[in-house]
Amino acid sequence: MKYRLLSLAVLVLLSTGDGSIPDPSPQYGCETEAYPPLEQFKLPWFQIDLDASPRTRWTEIITTYKDPINDLVDQLLHLLNLVDPSGTILKIIDDVLPTLVLKFPKEYREEIEGISEVSGVKLGRVVVYNIFYELFSVCTSIVAQNSQTGEHFHARNLDFGLFMGWDLETHTWTVSEILRRMEYNVEFVRGGQGVFNMSSFAGYVGTLNGVKAGQFSLSLNERFVLEGWICGSVRVDSET
Repeated sequence: MKYRLLSLAVLVLLSTGDGSIPDPSPQYGCETEAYPPLEQFKLPWFQIDLDASPRTRWTEIITTYKDPINDLVDQLLHLLNLVDPSGTILKIIDDVLPTLVLKFPKEYREEIEGISEVSGVKLGRVVVYNIFYELFSVCTSIVAQNSQTGEHFHARNLDFGLFMGWDLETHTWTVSEILRRMEYNVEFVRGGQGVFNMSSFAGYVGTLNGVKAGQFSLSLNERFVLEGWICGSVRVDSET
C-alpha cells in the first residue's frame, strides 16, 4: 500500500510542476438540484446488439470517441514516461499484455481486439485500459430512499483519474477531464429486446455501473482496506 501511495505522490508532484497541493476545482463543486441533469450535461445514448459480432458491436461508439480515446492513451503514456523514462514498462505493455487477452473469455477477447482495430490503439494498451480498475480506483456509491414516495436512488461518483496529471490552468485532473469527454449511456439488446443499461467510458467493455429495469442496479467501487490495492479493495454495491 505504501508503495502505491508513493507512486501516486510522485505522479502528482511531477505533473503539477511546482509540487504544490492542487486545489479542488470550483467548476464541479457540490451542487443542489443536480439531478435530473441539465440538458448540456446529459450523456448521449447508444445501443449495443449482443447478437452482433463481438468484434464489431462497439464500432459506432469507438468511432465516435476515437479522438478522446487516443488523447487518453497519450496522456497515460506521458505519465508513464515520467515514472519509467527507460520505456521498460511500456515495452511490457506492448509486447507481453497482448498475450493476456488470450486468457479472456472469447467474446470479451474479441470485443477488445475489435476496439483496438477501430481506435488504432495497440492491443496491449487497450488491455491495460480494461483492467486498470483492478489496479487503481477511487469511487463511491450510495443507495437512498425517498421518505415521501418510497422511490429508490442508486447514485455513484465516477472520480476516475485522480492523481493522474494536474492541469495548472483549469485546476482539474487531466485524465479525469479527458474521461469526461468519453462518457456515454448504452442499452444492450438481444433479440430486439432490452437486456440492461449502463453508463461507461468509451473503450471499456466491462460494467462499472448498470441497471436491469425493474430488477436490480449495480455499481463497482473501491474501499481502502488494510490489504489495499487488488486484495480486498474492490466491492460491488447493488440495489434490488
